[in-house]
Amino acid sequence: MDLSHKYSNLMKNIWMTCTYCSIIPLALPLLVANLVMSYLADKYLLLRRYVRPKRMNSNLHHQIVESFEYTPLFLAIGDLFARFANNDAASLKLGPLHFVMLFFALLNIFLPMSSIIKSVQKKFNKKNKVTEQKPSYEEA
Repeated sequence: MDLSHKYSNLMKNIWMTCTYCSIIPLALPLLVANLVMSYLADKYLLLRRYVRPKRMNSNLHHQIVESFEYTPLFLAIGDLFARFANNDAASLKLGPLHFVMLFFALLNIFLPMSSIIKSVQKKFNKKNKVTEQKPSYEEA
């Protein structure tokens, strides 16, 4: 089982669906059906047919999670593409919502979201006086 091939197909399907879902709204339910069927097929094959995969470090998984941050950008670009491809005078008017969507998509890419989430979580834990409990050696 080649995880890099499976991840690349997953990213391709999600990004293409986000790009063209403004033109083809049926693409989103088809993507969900594709993800569910792929999950079920991989689960069956992993449990019944495949051998244990090679040990890998977590670098591939971290790269894929970081690549998912580009998904809102593909959604915004796909929506803009659909508006300009329509060539209708009413659809060429871009409202403030389109600029907000593009702004947040670019903000999601350029700001380090993982460090922002960690700092917000630390402030939340301080405010609610939640202590981080690390499991002892016996519990692990």
